[in-house]
Amino acid sequence: MSVGYATHKDHPDLKIDAIEHKADADMYTEKEKYYKENNIERRR
Repeated sequence: MSVGYATHKDHPDLKIDAIEHKADADMYTEKEKYYKENNIERRR
């Protein structure tokens, strides 16, 4: 399971839907980084 977050405090110029998109994008970026750093092939 993966969880992403972003706050209005950190992105006061964004509307709620853009903050949600930012959280999602950041989550997938971090997930990809984790798999690369740990040499895990997640697609078989």
